Amino acid sequence: MFESIRVLMFESKQISDKKLIEMIKKGDQRMNKAIEHILTQQSEKIEGYIMRQSGSKEEAEDALYEGISAFIINIREGKFNGESTINTYLTAICKGIWFKKFKRMMVHKKWEAAELDKPQNLYEENVITKELAAGLDTLMTNL
Repeated sequence: MFESIRVLMFESKQISDKKLIEMIKKGDQRMNKAIEHILTQQSEKIEGYIMRQSGSKEEAEDALYEGISAFIINIREGKFNGESTINTYLTAICKGIWFKKFKRMMVHKKWEAAELDKPQNLYEENVITKELAAGLDTLMTNL
């Protein structure tokens, strides 16, 4: 019971960006708690944005978790300098990941549509059909 109260207190408590970054840099359980806090604060907003942009719930979650991974790496490599908030930075990362995936999906759909619009090789189909018919005639004659 006390553990759940402590968790609720942690979730409701605002933690500064500076403190969250320190927690991530230290790793261990502190990093896990920082990531959990960030996800609690940001996931609904980021997932909602991606779903409004024609993404599915699963695609939104994938982009969010890829974004969190990139965010952690950027912090550990010193690429996040704190000029923007974690909210702004993480949102930008997730949007970038989503737009890359969306762009690939659109290219694939255009390719698929082009393949379907291509004229079919009727000669090849005609030859195969004639061979099948000749084979069936031979079988029927033998029966």
